[in-house]
Parts: sequence; C-alpha cells; structure tokens
Amino acid sequence: MAAGCGYDGVLKLLLEREDVNPNMTDNCGLTPLSFAVSKGQHKVVELLLGRGDVNPNMPADNSITPLALAAFQGRDGVVKLLLGREGTNPDMPTTDGRTPLSIAACQGNDGVVELLLRDVNPNVPKNDGDTALPSGL
Repeated sequence: MAAGCGYDGVLKLLLEREDVNPNMTDNCGLTPLSFAVSKGQHKVVELLLGRGDVNPNMPADNSITPLALAAFQGRDGVVKLLLGREGTNPDMPTTDGRTPLSIAACQGNDGVVELLLRDVNPNVPKNDGDTALPSGL
C-alpha cells in the first residue's frame, strides 16, 4: 500500500525492519516494486531499488516484470532507474515471449524504446517469431 500510494516516509520506516520482505507479493502477484512502477511512484521506485534484496526482475502473476510494466506505461524515468539497477534483465520476456522493447514498441512509447535500445538485443523474437520491428512492416 505504501509503495503504490507514494508514501516514501512510511516505506522507509517499513524497510528499516528486518522482518519486512520487500519482494512479497499481493493477491495479484505484484511486489511493492511492481506496484510502485504501475502507479508511477518514482521516489518509491528509487527507494526500493536502493536495497540490495529487492528483485528488479520479479514478475507479477501475469508474468510482466517491473521493467516491462514501465515500458508498457511509457514511464521513461522509471525505465531509466530500472536499467541503472545492477541485475535488471532488459530482455526478460513475458510468458508469451514479449520483451520490454517489443512492449514499448507496440505501445508507441518512443522514449522508452530509445532508452531500451542502449541495453537490449532488438532481435529477440516473441514466441510468434516477431521482433520489436515485425516482419510485416
């Protein structure tokens, strides 16, 4: 709740406790990081990524990672934060094989595409064989 609502002060207090699991999921499979990304809580994303034990690649139940979610929503600043975090896999696909790049390209989020092209392989195909630049174009 604190992560998605942008209550960074409350989040700091919670994260100071040793018994708080920052990778615990809610009933939709969202971690605090995914929830903060989905709500555009830039400062909260920064706080969470500052912890060494937060998994930046942990997918929600729908297999979308925080980076893929940020790519879908066109959150350039959050994408930049996630790409700057060591251990973030910029090519990690969803269960249907979509990568953050193919998701951003499909949504027309050119700022995110530009950021991702610095770190990803643009030729990683989805399960259907299409890449970020489908063969039909």
